[in-house]
Amino acid sequence: MLRVLRFAPGAEIAGRADLPLYAALLVEGRAAIEGETLAAWDFIRVSGTTGYAPIRFPNGATLLAVSMQ
Repeated sequence: MLRVLRFAPGAEIAGRADLPLYAALLVEGRAAIEGETLAAWDFIRVSGTTGYAPIRFPNGATLLAVSMQ
């Protein structure tokens, strides 16, 4: 399923939480993962078989996300 996800400034997806996505394109805003900052047009992919770090959205963000639901 392809959908738009919007995150408010300061939002976070906690590590090991049930993710609302399998992969996503960061359309606007910023995301921070383990000290790396991602910006518009960066791609995020989450492996379903391993743990992952929290994904933070310090200024908010809009993602175009693919989920396996």
